[in-house]
Order: sequence, then C-alpha cells, then structure tokens
Amino acid sequence: MIQLTEKAAEKVREIRVSENIENGMGLRLRVVGGGCSGFSYDLYFDEKQATDKTFEIHGVNVVVDPMSLQY
Repeated sequence: MIQLTEKAAEKVREIRVSENIENGMGLRLRVVGGGCSGFSYDLYFDEKQATDKTFEIHGVNVVVDPMSLQY
C-alpha cells in the first residue's frame, strides 16, 4: 500500500540526522484535499497518534492517519 524506495529511505535518514530529529518521530504522510488540481501530499516528521497506522519501510517508520490512509 505505502511504498518507499531504498534511496528515499536513505535520504529520510540523512535529513533526520542533519536536523537532529528524535528517533521516536515517524515520517508522516498526509493527504490534503486540494482545489481543481486534486489532492496534495504532506511529508514531515511527527509523533504517532493513537489512531495512526504505522509502516516500517527500509528502516523508516511512516505514520498515516486513518483519513489519509483511504487515499
């Protein structure tokens, strides 16, 4: 369902280190409703919430809220 290439995961790990982001924070994938161009996507580091689904992909924890997961 959610895919992340090894190269992308490597970049996420580099960003985590360079910005001193805590290991407990996951990479949040969020779908945002847009205007006439459809959906857009947000990626940022965030803490997992109780209702989030977590995916471990190439050593990166990706968290997605239930609404975004539908899309």
